[in-house]
Amino acid sequence: MAAAIVLSAAAPTQGTWSVRELASWCRGLMAHLDNRAPIETFEPVKGGMCIGVMNGTLVSLNVWARELYCLPPGVSNEQAARIFIRYADQHPEVLHEEYPKHLFIALGAAFVCRDGQSR
Repeated sequence: MAAAIVLSAAAPTQGTWSVRELASWCRGLMAHLDNRAPIETFEPVKGGMCIGVMNGTLVSLNVWARELYCLPPGVSNEQAARIFIRYADQHPEVLHEEYPKHLFIALGAAFVCRDGQSR
């Protein structure tokens, strides 16, 4: 059941943002949080979209897919965003694709299950 929910969330829908778009919004938010960009360049709506996507994904994984993902307690939205940005930077071939599947892949790769943990 949980696998079906996670996979259906990754299914493409019209209007879903690309990996490039979401990574760009998250990158802008991280630059703001790290004080690497002037306040005038910060786009709060796009930063909010980044954090909203990360929060929704982490909550969904913790509620519906615990046996598929080995997220440690306390993973923050900011940490998830940084993981996604790193994934996007390492996989330029997927930048044009819709983000959901790739966010799940990035988080799964970052939090590999250890022996004895479920996945």
